[in-house]
Parts: sequence; structure tokens; C-alpha cells
Amino acid sequence: ASIALSLLGRKQACCVSLLAMINAGVGESQISAIFAELNLPGISKTALKAREREIGPSIESVAEISCTTAIQQEMKDPTGDHVETDVSADGAWQKRGSNSLSGHVTVIGKLTKKCVSYSVAKKTCRTCKVAKRKKIKAKLHSCRKNWNGSSKAMEPFLTSTCLQEVKQKGLNIERLTMDGDSTTFTRVKRSLFPELKKSNDKNLIVKNFGNELYKLKSKHKSLSNNNIAHIQKCFSYEISQNKGSTHGIKTSLDALPSHMFNEHSSCSPTWCKSLRDENYRQAHILQGTELRKRNSDIPPCPAECSETPHAYGQDDVIVFDLETTGLASEALLAFKRWLEAFGSHILLVAHNVMFDARLLVAKYQEEGITVPETIGFADSLRLFRTVYPGRQNYRLASLVHDIAGVDFGAHDASEDVYALSSILQLQTNLDKLSNYATTVSSVKFKLQELNNEKLYKGSYTTFVESKIISKAQATRLSRSGISIEHLKKVYSRSGLDGMQAVLKDRGAGKFYTKLASALDAVFSENKINLN
Repeated sequence: ASIALSLLGRKQACCVSLLAMINAGVGESQISAIFAELNLPGISKTALKAREREIGPSIESVAEISCTTAIQQEMKDPTGDHVETDVSADGAWQKRGSNSLSGHVTVIGKLTKKCVSYSVAKKTCRTCKVAKRKKIKAKLHSCRKNWNGSSKAMEPFLTSTCLQEVKQKGLNIERLTMDGDSTTFTRVKRSLFPELKKSNDKNLIVKNFGNELYKLKSKHKSLSNNNIAHIQKCFSYEISQNKGSTHGIKTSLDALPSHMFNEHSSCSPTWCKSLRDENYRQAHILQGTELRKRNSDIPPCPAECSETPHAYGQDDVIVFDLETTGLASEALLAFKRWLEAFGSHILLVAHNVMFDARLLVAKYQEEGITVPETIGFADSLRLFRTVYPGRQNYRLASLVHDIAGVDFGAHDASEDVYALSSILQLQTNLDKLSNYATTVSSVKFKLQELNNEKLYKGSYTTFVESKIISKAQATRLSRSGISIEHLKKVYSRSGLDGMQAVLKDRGAGKFYTKLASALDAVFSENKINLN
């Protein structure tokens, strides 16, 4: 390069350097740095500017000829049939923000993929600016300042200018592909092409789609960056492979959520590798609920009740206590009819009520008798802890002795009811009982958790003793309804990612990834095969 430049004259070398600078999109400093590396004398900014003024009109002339030729090629239809004339337009600025001094728009033809028009807007002219500062008349020059509005308004103005030039050269545009700027499209349609149709740029749609997913990431932690990138890629494939087919795009988009949960019955082989390769394991799957589809034989997690207790009045309160023996079906039915006679909402109060509530609801379930959902259970123990803070104990006998000044035979159902009623009647804030109330559905949920613990906790014994799983983790996992055998099945089907998803979904705690890695090491070492 240095030999070639040395063979040229000084002026010719400056012109070549200027063309290279413009083509590469660099400035005078970069050109000087290149010349320094080549051990060549640099070119001053003044010389470059002089050569730019000399060859600039020639460059613009060549660009004009190129655009005209591209327009003529766009108007020629090789098949002889009418083809919808489609162009794409987009703008850019010298720098980001609302204070850019220049901006430009380029229009590309669909058939030729060549530039059919371009336009530049400039808010300033250096020569005019210097003359104004010195308060003198500007010398004769080619002033390029053509815009006094805001930088944001450059794009609609320049797009209209370009398309008006294209129209004057005989190209009737029927469809305009651009970004989501409705201002520009409306302006062009109103002033130039009344029948103009608009298409959104695919890359911009995919980008905006990804941006919306990133906004959801804060609420849905399973949306990792890799997952979002994979969703964007699949979304892009679906759009590209269903051009012109609204039904095809709709079908593919409907299949995308299931695809991310490793369910591929609605996918297309053109973009889903899982349908083309049976041994392919999808790397990017959303954690959590995809396993409910793939592992339908895994017991569901008990659904915790979100129902809030009814607001009970003082007249709705009934104090009760249960004997642990003799709860036959006849007694349960009689108790149910007796409760229903009181009306729509009854609050059953007991000391440490969850013991009595679980026993009562469990007995109803064993006998196949429907529990009235209008019942609520309130705990007087929690009430007295609030009303009388700082006591050494809150046993019913101790409370009755200190509040009512009497002793009674504790652990007898009738005596307990009368004693608790006597001290509740002395309270002036019985309305607070509703703060310590729970529903029948919540009691059922707790019973289901305890039953699951009895069924599945024993399966974790070896892993707890080996300190792979903590006792707390084993309790939470078993209460959620899964055993170690269920985890093995998930691992054999979905690998480490699937097991992490289940552990997170079933409340394994904040160290679920560490636990999954430990189980992964054990399962891999033992080469577990559950197929």
C-alpha cells in the first residue's frame, strides 16, 4: 500500500485516501494514524477538505445515476406479471438523542436490494456558523444546511422527500416496510401514495418481542437470558418460514409456548429440531410447569387455598372442642345439621384450633361427608397471645385461673368449652378473632401436605443420612407430593434442567441448584435407568 501511494502524486494520493475514508466511514484522525503505520507523511485536514469539495459532486453524481438505474430495474418485471412494488426505508442520526446535528434516510428496493433514494438533513453549516460568530457576511460556498426543526422530526421529512423523488421518477410504491413509526407512514400515505400499505421490519419485531420478554424477567425468574434468546430465534424462524401465510404464522406462534415447555406436538419440523432428531435434547426449556405436561404421572403439588376468611360477627362465634374418640358418622352428620341451622357463616373457636380442625375435617373426609365450606376456624390461643403479651404460658387452665379466678378439669371436652367461653365473654375485642381465622380449604390443604409427608418422606432417608438432602428439604419436597423416585423419573426424562425446575417449583429452598447438582452426581454415577 505504501509503494502504491508513493507512486501516486500528492493530490491523487489525497483523493484516494479521501475516497477510502468516506467508504470506511472514518475521519481524518484515523487516516492519519493509518499513514503513520505505513511510515508515510500525513494529510492535513485542510487538504482533505479541499479534495472533498472537488470530488464530492462527482460522488453525488455517481450516486444519483445508481439510484436512477435501480429505480428502472425495480419497474421492470421479468415475468410480465404485476408485482407489488415494495421498498424499505429507515433513518439514522449522527448520534443518539434529540440533539443530533444531522440525520439521513435510505430507501432500498425489494427486487434489486439496491438503494433507490437517499436524503440527508443538516441543522448547521460550519461556514455560516463562523461568519455569524464573527458578524461578517459568509463567503460564497455550497451550504448544506437544510433543516431547522427537531432531530426527531428529521425521519418523517427525509422519508417523504425520498419517496417523492422516487415517485417523480415513475416508481409507484404500493408497500412500505419500515419500523413502527406511524407518523412517517401517515405523512407519506396522506401526501404521496393514498393506497400505500405498511409492513413492519422483521428484525425490529423480533427485537421488540425480546424487549417485552426482558420486562417479564423480573416477575418470572425462569426466563433466563438464554431462554429469551432461544424464544427470539424460534420466533424469527416462524416469521421467515411463513411469509405471506397468516394462518401459518398464527399456527407457529400458538406452538411456541408449548415448544418452550418441551411439548412439540404442535411444532413444525422446519424450525423445531426435536421433531427431526429423536435423540435431540432441548437445551433451553422454561423451568417449572413444563414438567407437569411431560411427567403427568408425577403427583401435583397441593393447591394452597388463597381464599380469605369471612368477616364474622360476635353472634357468629361458637366455642367447640372434640373428643378424640367416638366420632362416628352419625355424630358427624348430627353436628353438621346443627351447624347449618345457625345460618350461612359460623366461626368455630377452640384453643389451639388447628388440632381440632384437622381432626374434624379428616373425619368428615374419611366418612365421605361434605364439610360445610361456610365454616371458619379461629384460634383463641393466638388471640390471647396478642391480648396478654409476655405471659410465661398460655395453657387454657392457666388463662382461666388468671382471668376468671377459677380452676377446672382440663382435657374434658365439655369443661374446656365452658371454661373457654367464660373467659371469651370477658373480652371486649372478640372482633379480632377474625384475624386468626382460617378456612376449611386451608385445613384440607394442610391435611394433604401431612398425608404426603407420611407417604414420601421415608424415601429420602438414605439421602438425608448421607447429607445430600437436608431434613428441611426432605420435609418440603415430601409435603409437596414427590418422592425420590419421582425425582429420578424427572431426571431420566429432562436431565439436570428438568430436575432443577421441579426442585424450585416444589419449594426445595434457595439452594435448589446446589441440591440438583448433588443429585445429578449421584444419579449419573449410579447410571439410573427408569425407562
